[in-house]
Amino acid sequence: MTVQYSQKYENIKNVCLDAEFNTSPICHQILTSGRVPFLPYKRPMTKKGFFKKYEYVYDEYLDIYICPNEKDLHYKTTNREGYRVYESNPEDCEGCPFLSKCTQSKKHVKTIARHVWEADHIRHTGEWHAIYALKRASEKSA
Repeated sequence: MTVQYSQKYENIKNVCLDAEFNTSPICHQILTSGRVPFLPYKRPMTKKGFFKKYEYVYDEYLDIYICPNEKDLHYKTTNREGYRVYESNPEDCEGCPFLSKCTQSKKHVKTIARHVWEADHIRHTGEWHAIYALKRASEKSA
């Protein structure tokens, strides 16, 4: 969002967009402008038969992911693309009954990447449901 548009539409506090706009740079731009992005669910692109990212619980307070076997994946690094990388402890994974649904890593390490501007948590709020219902209703009447 350029400064020109930010000033012109300064009263707009929520931005409701379609799924194709659910990208980290767009979320970053919306969030840094002081607005809240309301974006639809974007289907995960996971290999068939493997756990999806949403099956790993993100704990914002501890900044960890918790796997379906209730083991922690800890923050390791942030890559050049702005993704925070979380990894499991190979000792936790080695004898895990879910290993084949989790990773194909020969080192028995599960890796999850979370972009620093990921705004997926907003989708789980009551406000999101109300605003997105209005968007869907306006699309049907158009």
